[in-house]
Amino acid sequence: MGIFWSFLKPYKKEAFLAPLFKWFEALTQLVVPLFIARIIDQGIRQEQVHIIIYQGGLLLLFAVLGVFFSVIAQAFSARTALSFASAIRLALFQHINNLSLEERRSFTPASLVTRLNNDINQMQTGLNMFLRLFLRSPFLVLGTIFACYQIHPQTGLSFFILSCLLLTLIFALLASTLPFYEKVQAKLDRLTSLATDSLSGVRVLRSFGQEKKQADAFKLSQSKLTNIQFHLSQINALLNPSSYLLLNAGLLLLLYRSGFLVDQGHMTQGQVVAIVNYLSQLLIELMKIVTCVMGIARGISASKRVKEVLTSQASPNSNQPSERSLLEEDFHTITFEKVSYSYTASSQPALHQVSFSLKAGQSVGIIGGTGAGKSTIAHLLANLLHPTSGKILINGHDLSHYHPKSLSHYTSIVLQKSVLFQGILAEQLHVTKEDLLLNKEDRLTRAFSALKAAAADSFIPLTIDGLKLPVSQSGKNFSGGQRQRLSIARSLCQEKPILILDDALSALDYKTASQVNSRLQQWPSKKLIIRISQRLQVIEDSDIILVMDHGQLIASGRHEDLLATCPLYQEIYASQHRKEMSYA
Repeated sequence: MGIFWSFLKPYKKEAFLAPLFKWFEALTQLVVPLFIARIIDQGIRQEQVHIIIYQGGLLLLFAVLGVFFSVIAQAFSARTALSFASAIRLALFQHINNLSLEERRSFTPASLVTRLNNDINQMQTGLNMFLRLFLRSPFLVLGTIFACYQIHPQTGLSFFILSCLLLTLIFALLASTLPFYEKVQAKLDRLTSLATDSLSGVRVLRSFGQEKKQADAFKLSQSKLTNIQFHLSQINALLNPSSYLLLNAGLLLLLYRSGFLVDQGHMTQGQVVAIVNYLSQLLIELMKIVTCVMGIARGISASKRVKEVLTSQASPNSNQPSERSLLEEDFHTITFEKVSYSYTASSQPALHQVSFSLKAGQSVGIIGGTGAGKSTIAHLLANLLHPTSGKILINGHDLSHYHPKSLSHYTSIVLQKSVLFQGILAEQLHVTKEDLLLNKEDRLTRAFSALKAAAADSFIPLTIDGLKLPVSQSGKNFSGGQRQRLSIARSLCQEKPILILDDALSALDYKTASQVNSRLQQWPSKKLIIRISQRLQVIEDSDIILVMDHGQLIASGRHEDLLATCPLYQEIYASQHRKEMSYA
């Protein structure tokens, strides 16, 4: 997983010190049974109180050292894992934002949320376990076998055989569970998707009486997830009893054999106690190894899903230095030169050989039927999609030569489905709480002017108190039309030279839509305003209207010219005015 090394590299010192201090802790644990053996054999049997005190003091000292080393190691390990996970989460979030709309559609929103949260948490847990246990537990397992061999060679050999049997049992059970973890994540994605759809579409579900159907789908998905997890739990449930059964059988044989060895003088009672302690220690460490391997396995499985997103192709110019900065020059023209675009899942191009040129200060309308390619043009203009072929030129320069961050200062788009963010209204209009406290006149004037231009002054008071109105998640405390007008005001506050309204007046009545159009025409800055709609009334006063049909630009011109020359435009006009008209 070389892609993740760059995220761990800044914390390589902590990543080295964490297992090192765990190794020191393991050393303190490894000598404890030897101290106990000496207390029994040399202190208690020989009634040497000073030996008991001395060895007991050493035992206490090593216990304190063990706690100290453990705390230091845990701190280094936790810091490394948390920092590693935070860095990956930030990089993943930024990469998702750099993906074009088409690229982002390769992953469901629920899947991306799961990867940002649950999967990265699994990676964090796996790394934390690896740093704490990968050096400590194997060292203690080998150390206990070696210590037992030093106490009694035959017993040490028995320890080795018992360890092999336990490891074989543990890893056999573990191997049977690994294939199910990716299935669990996939089912969790599906469950999250259903929950998200139900919460966001609750009104639609109720209006069509589909609550039971959605609940049944959720229940079925939950049942599939539960069955897989239940199967996993059944396998994991075998681990502890089978391990303890094997260990206790080994312990029984060890005690039985040790009794004869003690009677024959080949072993002491203290050595038997030490070996029993080592045996218990062996099982604990083997179980920790299993826990570590399971955590790492889950982390690896999760990392594959995260890597899938991180290695997906982002915007082609998102990581390239810009050859030009849009901020260095004023906007004059934007041109499409034989632009085509095809969606991945579609056999037909959404746009085919579209060419036009637009100038600063123009009011442009785009009209056409469903699937004509109107929104695709908007997304290409906003750099949310990238042409399959052809060029988009700004001031005569290829759009692909500009960095997306530069483009984001140049173009704003208001979509049909307007989304507001939780907070207060001022924050939507790029006015900070500090601006409100300091009563910054320029920021406030701009916000009030934008609200008035978007005809939002009918429900938002143009006062500081009005800007303090709360906005719930996604702006649900406003109606659809109100959200659209607030989104237009938000875009106007950005003062960008290109404003794209992609069916952004669809939720407004004709009177309000006309009012918004009229006020936008009077907006003081020389914006290129591009309005996309299926309603002629919204765009008929535009300086130029583009008529789209099945991905092709079939006509362009002013309203009066198109009525005289374009059959499709005539058809749209006639259907919306409810009467037949003929034009020469």
